Amino acid sequence: MPVSFDACEIRDLQREPIPDVPDPIVGHYRDINTPTMVGKTKIQAFEVFHPDPCLGYRIEHNGHTGVGSDFGLSRLDWGHGCIEDVVEMADKCNVK
Repeated sequence: MPVSFDACEIRDLQREPIPDVPDPIVGHYRDINTPTMVGKTKIQAFEVFHPDPCLGYRIEHNGHTGVGSDFGLSRLDWGHGCIEDVVEMADKCNVK
């Protein structure tokens, strides 16, 4: 399925409204309390305990549910996963 992406910032808009001068890099803002739908897949972001602001994701598709974050994935000298590493790990784990 072809897909395109744009920059999006997920935040609790009740606690942190969209700034008067939005970040020019952010394409749009999404409320953390509103799930994102990608086709029939529902993605619900949630805050996780971390020194810096960080999100986890609950993903529901076709009656199956999973939770994910970039914790546990490593990138040399950085400590978090890039998309190529995530895709490679998903392939190795037979994630469909």
